[in-house]
Amino acid sequence: MFYKVGYNEFMFSDILCELMNEKSVSPQDIQNYLEGTSISKIYAWIEGRNIPLIDNLIKLADYFNCSIEYLIGRTQDVGNSNFKPAPPFDLQFKKILKEKKISQYRLLKDKVISCGNIDFWLNKKKIPSVSSIVKLADYLQVDIDYLLGRV
Repeated sequence: MFYKVGYNEFMFSDILCELMNEKSVSPQDIQNYLEGTSISKIYAWIEGRNIPLIDNLIKLADYFNCSIEYLIGRTQDVGNSNFKPAPPFDLQFKKILKEKKISQYRLLKDKVISCGNIDFWLNKKKIPSVSSIVKLADYLQVDIDYLLGRV
């Protein structure tokens, strides 16, 4: 599999609009699905002024039955239709670090992510940003949906 480095926030907006048009989904439909997300945030995503946090990005990918890689413009492949509910990030992150035989020290030494962020994630104090998830996926050479436990 080819791993594309980085992502483009503007691609997310274009892809979101395309999916909404294909499925005849309104911003209000998305707001109803996401429960608690303001309509102004949704319009900011549509207009390319912002990108959702990981938890909403996962929910959007679930709603449109597509991969997160596709949703943020890292691949043109929509992905399979057998996505699993994402487990808590800390558990999935620990599992992948163990699989890859990578320690927290190694992540710090390779300057992938700051020590504070890793500690926050592993202790459920914070969820990673989209840019952090992208950096981790690139470093670990895994698909974002795998990193988040959706596949």
